[in-house]
Amino acid sequence: MFTQIYLLRFPSDTSDQPFVYRLVKEYDIEFNILKADILLQREGVMIIELKGTSKSNVKAGLDYLREMGIKTEPYKTFEVGKMFIRYSWDMIVDLEEFQQISTHGEL
Repeated sequence: MFTQIYLLRFPSDTSDQPFVYRLVKEYDIEFNILKADILLQREGVMIIELKGTSKSNVKAGLDYLREMGIKTEPYKTFEVGKMFIRYSWDMIVDLEEFQQISTHGEL
């Protein structure tokens, strides 16, 4: 089994598409949505754990997402209980990063 956590950013025209369903049915990938902010006809952000029988089927599923215009990146620093802050519709950062930004007046 290959398991990896990803950060997905998807455009407004894909927010009503069943892309997670297709990952399950067409690529045999299990999923666990860890965090999501999705509104119909708006851009969305999702942190999702993908688990496949092999690395190749997860890669094929990620290629499918990219073809749909969904940006994917591995999320390597997920910590249970870690606090995140959303300070813009497309910016989600952990508390420590937010504190650095806010102390420098970049908001």
